Order: sequence, then C-alpha cells, then structure tokens
Amino acid sequence: MPVKGIKPECLKDPLGDRPVKEVSPPPSQLMTGDTYWTKSKQPDMDALFEHLNLEGLLSQELLLEIIKKASETFEAEPNLLKLNDPITVVGDIHGQYYDLVKLLEVGGPPGDNQYIFLGDYVDRGSFSVEVVVTMFSMKIRYPKRLWMLRGNHECRQMTSFFNFREECEYKYDISVYNAIMDCFDNLPLAATINSKFLAVHGGLSPDLPNVKAINKVNRFQEPPKEGLLCDLLWADPLEPKDDQPVKSSKKTSPPFIPNEVRGCSYFYSFDGAATFLKKNSLLSVIRAHEAQLEGYKMHKTNPSTGFPSVITIFSAPNYCDVYNNKGAVLKFDNSTLNILQFNCSPHPYHLPNFMGVFGWSMPFVIEKVTEMLYFILQPSHGSDDGELPELPEKMRDTHRASLSADQNEVVDIATRLAEHVRRAGSRGRAIPRRSRIACARRCGRWPGWPASSRRCGRRTRPSYGSRVSALATRSLRGSCWPARTAFHPSWTCSNTRPPLTRPTNCGPRKILQKEDGSSPSKKGTMLSSSDGLCAGLVQRTAPL
Repeated sequence: MPVKGIKPECLKDPLGDRPVKEVSPPPSQLMTGDTYWTKSKQPDMDALFEHLNLEGLLSQELLLEIIKKASETFEAEPNLLKLNDPITVVGDIHGQYYDLVKLLEVGGPPGDNQYIFLGDYVDRGSFSVEVVVTMFSMKIRYPKRLWMLRGNHECRQMTSFFNFREECEYKYDISVYNAIMDCFDNLPLAATINSKFLAVHGGLSPDLPNVKAINKVNRFQEPPKEGLLCDLLWADPLEPKDDQPVKSSKKTSPPFIPNEVRGCSYFYSFDGAATFLKKNSLLSVIRAHEAQLEGYKMHKTNPSTGFPSVITIFSAPNYCDVYNNKGAVLKFDNSTLNILQFNCSPHPYHLPNFMGVFGWSMPFVIEKVTEMLYFILQPSHGSDDGELPELPEKMRDTHRASLSADQNEVVDIATRLAEHVRRAGSRGRAIPRRSRIACARRCGRWPGWPASSRRCGRRTRPSYGSRVSALATRSLRGSCWPARTAFHPSWTCSNTRPPLTRPTNCGPRKILQKEDGSSPSKKGTMLSSSDGLCAGLVQRTAPL
C-alpha cells in the first residue's frame, strides 16, 4: 500500500534491462482512498486517469465503496430520464478503456459537457473493470452531467458467458463482480432529449405504446427473456436485404417481427418505428447495440419529418481489435446534431482469457522440446549431426545482465540446440507421424486441425506462428477475444470452417445459423456487437 497522501509508485527497474524502455512501468501499489478522494470528498479524476492509464489497480475496499455510491445514485433516478441539449450521446464501449479516454478528449471534459451513455460498458475488451471504475467515478463527481443507461450486456447471463466475470475474478474476486452486477440492476432504461428523441440501447417493443410506459417497468432485476424490459435492451431495426429490393407498394410491413438472429426480442420495421414516433410526437430513435464500420448509421428517413427514423451509434473503434471500424458520438447543440468520429488508440496487450505467460507458452515449449529431443536421440548414421554447431562470436558474447553465468550457459546450449534442429530440418528430415501425434496429444493439438484451436470453439489460442513477445507491455493490437454466441437456446451452431478472411489467430468458432442451415447475417447487414459471429470474419468493404 502507498504511504498516506502519496500517489502509488511505479515499478522500479534496478538492472535497467526492461525490453520496452519507452513504455512507463506500471504502478507497483494499489490506489487507495487517500489518493482517490479529494478534500471535498469527490473523486480526483486526474489522479484516477493517470493511475489507470499505467494499468494500475484500485484497492478492493475503495472499489467496493465507489460501486456502492454509484449504485445509490442510479437507484434514485427514474426509468426514463428527461434531458436537454447540449449533450453528447455515446454508444457501446465494450471494455475498451483507452478508446474511452480518447472519446472524452473528442467530446470534451465531462465536467464541462453533458454525456449520456447508451450501455454495453463491459465484455469483449480486456479493460472492462477500468471502464466501470471510470464511468462510476464520473457519475459520482458529475451526477447531473453524466447519465448512464443499461445495455443488454449489463446482466449476469451475458457477463458470465463472455469475459467480464472472468476479468473481475482475475483482477479482484467474485465479490467485486457481484457488487457491479447489483449496481447494473439500478441503471435507467431510456431517456428523451429535448422531448423529440428517444435514447435507448436496443429499440422499440410491441409492449411499448408510449414512452410513459417505460416508467412502469420493474428494472431492478435480471432482464427476462421476453417483455418490454428485454425489448428495450435487445430489439433491432429491420433492414431490407440486398437480394430483396424494396418494392413500391402501399402495403405496409408488420411493425414487429421475431428476431431470430438474437434469439430473443423483435425486429421493428420502418412502419412500426414511424407509427411509434408519430404517436409520441418524436423525431427519431437513437440507439446503440450494433457495430457500424463508420461508427454510426442513419436508417430510413421518415418522409413526414425529413429525419432518420432510427440512428445507430457505436463508440468502440476497431471493435475486438479486428473490425477496423471507426468510433463515433452524436453531439446535440442548439437542436443541431453533429457526428464526431475517432479512431482506435494503442493499448496494452493481454493474453487471451487473461492467461499467464507460462500457461500460454507450455504447448509451444513442449512441441519444440519434443522436436529437439527427437533429433538428438535419432541422428542420421554417418553424419556429424551429434555435434552441436558453434555459435557466432557475437552470439556467444551476448549476455543479459539480469542472468547469472550458469543461466547464460543454459541459454547458449538451448540456442545451439535450436540451430541444430533448424539445420536438420533444412535437410528434409521430418518427424514421423507417430511422433507428431504423440506431441500433439501433449500440447492439445491434433494433425489436421488449425494450430490455433482446441476442440471446443469457445476458447482459442493464437497461432504459434504468429506469436508476439509476451514480455512486451504494450502493443498496437490487443488480444482477439474468442467470439461467442449470445446465450439463447434457440440458436444452433456449426464449426464449419469460414472463408479465408478470418485471421490466422482465430480457431474454429461457433457460427450462428438459422434452423434451415443458412447464415442469418447476409452481405450488407451490420454485424451486431452481441451476436456470435467471429469478429475476424468482418471485411472492410462488405461486413457480414
């Protein structure tokens, strides 16, 4: 713990042999209440950002106190907030803390600008805890300038199925996760802006005749699989398919169609949205819930108002570190709507599923050691393969200051063994199939399978051929989280190998299918931030 009144110190480097010297070392101490709270008992946002930007953690006692104060503030707010401009509308964040910091730079300081966030603060990214801490701290500091709505990922079912619960247990323990989930139950559900725009995470519902009905919902619970609360978090606007051009007909489409892609809730059509907007004297529905390559999407324009019936906003740039999409926010000022786009920011690298370096590297090490032992024990007759090659003088003189003489000698022997294996391999000597199968059994891979996968499509390892140094503390691209389907029993899955647009570090994934075996996502439709399609399948020009 740091000394009272002094900010946490960073890790020291007494030997001066850190591989990436330009990156500041992370804090070696936890942030406590003495540093977090100001004299006026308000969060010190500058100290918090400085600590979190260096990958620092808070003491568990302080974190639980922040969660409790934020929960009490959310509980006192109504289901439906009534807000006015100027205000900035933010879409999904999904655990991308360093992009959240960039977003606040683009939109302006939260103390000077009013913000409303539409939900989905956690899952997918590796820094969901940091996002939650930042959002709750800003809510405590600016309770009337920052507003938070609930998304479909702010529930126990989704956070257990994806990676937020795992992240909480890795960085703290299960009590922190349970406290955050209880706080999420208190989040408001929707908001009106200037009494002309309805802001919500998902969309409309057949059980929503007017906006006043939102205040009658019991939000202090885990979202059910059906009903108004479910639809507000899960519904999607219905988009015409590319292979079905819009026909000029006076016949209107059904206002609501069951959402087979999500496995719950509905698609609401343009006619359904236009009817709802006219009945409630609104101009548009502003929602999040779906990834967009440009960070936003203006849906079909309502002829009676000249305004898009639905506006989708997505604020997580380079979603899952593979989409290469932009993030965007909507800025209302004097009844004028402006769209601000921004790109992703560099962030520290995390191994998949928060694995340790040793556990992540073991299959690779076992494979290489087995390969070296095979060549050592079975040299070719009449050759000098038994003699290890001498290393160049430069390599023999290269020693790390942090290793002893014996350790440097071991490294030298391992290097010579690797050179021996490389030379033997260049002469065409291959390991017999029986040995390869034995090696594969030990490291969890089988002949014919991608090197990056296990049998289960839920968790994958990066390809051994594309490994990066696990010692690096930062990388322009983070880990690619395993794409998982949302947890609904009506979905079926297949491990069919997808097109070659998938990155090499993604193994077999569970791909959503309709009951007839066809894919529910067609060319031209936007890929949901919560569906189960592998993020690596998204192309720049034509997303799935």
